[in-house]
Amino acid sequence: MHRAARLGDAFGVLGSALGWPSVPDKAPAHDWPALSSSVTSYVRSLNFGYRSALQKEGVDYINAFGQLGPCADDGSLVVACTAPTHESDSDAEEPLPDLVASSVVVATGTRPVLPSEDDLPGVSSLAITSDDLFSLRESPGRVLVVGGGYIALECAGFLRGLGLPVTVVHRSDRFLRAFDSDASRAVVQDLTARGVQFRTGLSLSAITSEASHAGKPKMVRARNAETGEEVSLGEFDTVMFAIGRQPLSPSRFGAQNAGVETAGGRVTGGHAWPGHKLCELSSHVPESSTCPGVFAVGDVLQGSSELTPVAIQQGVRVARLLNQAGWKYGASRATEDPASATAFSLDGLDLGGLGMEVEPSQRAPPSRPTPAPWQLAVPPPVDPTLVPTAVFTPAEYACVGLSEEEAIRQYGQDGVEVVWSKFDDLEARLASQHAWRPHGEPGSLAKVVARREEPWNVLGFHLVGPEASEAIQGFAMALRAGVTLPDVASCVGVHPTLSEELVSAHVTRRSGADPTKSSC
Repeated sequence: MHRAARLGDAFGVLGSALGWPSVPDKAPAHDWPALSSSVTSYVRSLNFGYRSALQKEGVDYINAFGQLGPCADDGSLVVACTAPTHESDSDAEEPLPDLVASSVVVATGTRPVLPSEDDLPGVSSLAITSDDLFSLRESPGRVLVVGGGYIALECAGFLRGLGLPVTVVHRSDRFLRAFDSDASRAVVQDLTARGVQFRTGLSLSAITSEASHAGKPKMVRARNAETGEEVSLGEFDTVMFAIGRQPLSPSRFGAQNAGVETAGGRVTGGHAWPGHKLCELSSHVPESSTCPGVFAVGDVLQGSSELTPVAIQQGVRVARLLNQAGWKYGASRATEDPASATAFSLDGLDLGGLGMEVEPSQRAPPSRPTPAPWQLAVPPPVDPTLVPTAVFTPAEYACVGLSEEEAIRQYGQDGVEVVWSKFDDLEARLASQHAWRPHGEPGSLAKVVARREEPWNVLGFHLVGPEASEAIQGFAMALRAGVTLPDVASCVGVHPTLSEELVSAHVTRRSGADPTKSSC
């Protein structure tokens, strides 16, 4: 979706600036059904690919809900499996054969949430979540996005890029609260310049429509968070909530049965590794444990970064810990001889939704090259301060490490040095986009946050601009390696690129000088 919107820019002002004439009457109209079909097909192909890869690796996929049972005396776990009956008028589930496993990985993830019907009557039938947006068969039309996080702004950005009217309503005037405030403001300013409307300090109070489903126009009202005054936000074709995500209920996967501790629905610890949270797994086999074989990875872990690469790295860590510890690996059906245990993948939720039955695969291990010793090493626990991330708004925001605010909280105002730059990227200059930015405000930003003492260790990198996501990975490696401000300043940049701004920025926050660049 983000890429589709970026392509739209090429047909507009930028295309004209680079010699591709823009003919308004002949400008291509965006085909939402075609985009939706492509996205749906791609996701379906990914799921099929995962299923095929599991089978190729000798792993059985069971499309079912799994619930942990109590640990047996030998430390093994019984996992009760159930599957929907697929009866249209029933939520009943039918039992499947239980599984017995020496180790179980809980990776049930999170799902987007809607307000309750008590708080906002009609919301479940008149509004959608960000997950629903990508499967709409028809254009969402006039869109109201509710929320102030990265998903809300990403959706607002690409919808506006596709030419749709977009309004964002948020209960606060601070967007991207978990990110650097200067970078967050730059993102919102860019979205505003592109035509996204922002309404702040408001919470939705009513959604009404003459029809009882999400596909018809609806009137939306909101209440001022400070005064309590109710105001009309207008009429919208689609109301989309992006107000956060929540994990599967711990009772659904049987957390309490296996002694897994949770808070707010997320896993915080348990009996798997005494003295350690599950997200900080020890590299040693526990000497005593009530239920030593339960692990958790991904969004279901409290404090874990809600990013796919983080979950993957945590999964790699668990797999290599088990390999190093020499634990029995796999699961068997409860009716089978444990000696003939085979590997099963228990997703706990429908991974593919394709309704396909997978027969147990042959147990011959696939042929593969012998891994090098470093490929078997157990990676350290994921350090959230070293995880790079990107917000895929039209002006992308990519960062790694601490924000300026977080650095000051940890080290104090006098313990932090900030070097930064505001600028217009090359494309913006060519397209003379100052005309649609208020007061010519630069649309891009580079910031380096560091300790204000020898050896001036860098604490964070922040970059706002086109393709910022492609530039941040190298800076993440540098941060992990302990890069310092003198290291950054002595690096020769690649010109003209966005990433060079991080190594060429020289104005410090402490100096009070204007960080705006007047030339490339």
